Amino acid sequence: MIELELMECLSENGGYRGVMQLFSRYVGTRMVLTDEIGLTLASADNGRDMGSPQLTGVIDLGDHAEVTEERGAYCWMGDKYALTRAGRTVGALYIDALTDTPPSEADLERFTLAVLTEKQKQQLIDQERSRHLDAFLFDLLYGNVKDSGDAIAQGELWNLQLTSRYTIVALNIEGGCIDTADEENVDRLYRKFSADLAKHREQPLLLRKGAEIIWFKREEYPAVNEASADEAIRRTGERLLAKADQLFPDKKVLIGAGRPRENCTELFRSYQEAKMARELGDTSPSGRIIFYKDVGVLKLMNNLDVRELTEFYQDVFKPLFEAEEQTKEVLQTLKTYIDCDLDIRTTAETMYLHPNSVRYRINRTEELLGRNLGKFSNLKDIALAFDIASLYKMKGRL
Repeated sequence: MIELELMECLSENGGYRGVMQLFSRYVGTRMVLTDEIGLTLASADNGRDMGSPQLTGVIDLGDHAEVTEERGAYCWMGDKYALTRAGRTVGALYIDALTDTPPSEADLERFTLAVLTEKQKQQLIDQERSRHLDAFLFDLLYGNVKDSGDAIAQGELWNLQLTSRYTIVALNIEGGCIDTADEENVDRLYRKFSADLAKHREQPLLLRKGAEIIWFKREEYPAVNEASADEAIRRTGERLLAKADQLFPDKKVLIGAGRPRENCTELFRSYQEAKMARELGDTSPSGRIIFYKDVGVLKLMNNLDVRELTEFYQDVFKPLFEAEEQTKEVLQTLKTYIDCDLDIRTTAETMYLHPNSVRYRINRTEELLGRNLGKFSNLKDIALAFDIASLYKMKGRL
C-alpha cells in the first residue's frame, strides 16, 4: 500500500518532500533524508513537512546522527538507515532514535525505490536546465554577450537578476587536468558549495569548468561597503576551501576574486581578473583567497615584455650572482628585511636570527650590490626586482 502511495505522490510531482511526508506519517515519527554525500533533501515529522532542507543539518556519527533544525536551535538523535539499491548508494534516512517501531526492510526498500526514482528525475531536469544555463553563463564569462538588455531578458528565464552588480569568484584545483576520481570529487564539491550558498541565503549561481568552480556573486542590495563585500566573499571562500581540503588533501586549491561589475556584459573582465589574481597570488603568502585589487604592481607587470623584466631583475642582482657568497641566504634576508619595513628586530624575529646577524647580512648586501638601502630609489629597484621574481618564478622564467 505504501509503495503505491509513494509512486502516486511522485507522479503528482510531490518530490522528496512529498514522499518524506508520506513515509514519516506511515512510520509515525520524524525523519531526515540526505543524498549520498550527506546533503539534506527533505525532513518531515509525522506527515508534517519540517521546512527548507537547507535549515536542517545532519552530523553523521556512524550508525546514528545528530540532527539540528533551524540553524542549530533544536537537536535530536537519529538512527541511520543506509539507502542502497543494486549495490548503489542512494542516500541515507535518519529516523528519531526514540521511535518505538522502526520501518521494516521491505518498507525501506520501497522508500529507497521512490527516492531513487525522484533522484533520476531530478538529474534529468538538472541536466537539461544546466545545459542551457551553462551555455549562457559561458557566453557571459567569455565576452560573447554584447547587449545588456538581451542578457537581462535571457537571464530572467532562470530568475537571474542581472541588473544587479556581480563579482566573479573562481576556485581552481591544482593541475587543471583531473582523473575520474577527482572528477567525482569536483562534482561533490560543486554540490556542497551550492547547498552551502543556499543555506547562507546566497544565490547559488555556479558554473563548473574542468577543475574550476566559478561563482557569480551577486552583491547585496542596498549596496554594502567594499570591506564588507570582501569579508562576505572571504567567509564563504574559507568554508569552500575547508570542503575542498577534505576532498583534495594533496592538491593546492586557490580562490581568486575579480572586481565587481555593474554591467553584466562586463563580467568577462571580472572573470579574467579572478584568474589573474589566483595566478599571481600563488606567489605570495597572503592566503589562498586573493582579490585582484590587492595583487598590486604584479598585475601591471604581468602584461609587460618578459625579456625586459628578466633583464631588469638580473641587472639589479647581478653583483650577488657573481660574488662567491650564499646568494639564496642573502636574497632571503634582503627580501624579509624589505617586507618587515626595514626593521632589523622584526626581520631577526621572522628569520629566527640574532639582530646582529641580520645587521651583518644587510651591510654585506649593500657592499655587494653597491647600493645604499637607505636611499629610496635603490629600495624601489630592489623591491621591484623581487616582485618580478615572484611573478616569473611561478611561470618558470627565472
